[in-house]
Amino acid sequence: MEYTVIGDSVNVASRLQDRAKPGSILLSRRTWEAVRDLVDAKSLGKMKVKGKEEEVEVYEVRGLCAR
Repeated sequence: MEYTVIGDSVNVASRLQDRAKPGSILLSRRTWEAVRDLVDAKSLGKMKVKGKEEEVEVYEVRGLCAR
């Protein structure tokens, strides 16, 4: 049996992965909002990504927040 995921979120994640530099992690705003208390992230502003009419707000993870 094989499993796969499809949809807009998966497409955006793939596009951000393609744009990330080696060793960096890029997040969409939606993902950042889900983990904002766990990671230190810097806003990179909005970026045009293939397959999306609107630009996507992007954040770069700088590290984990101390607990």
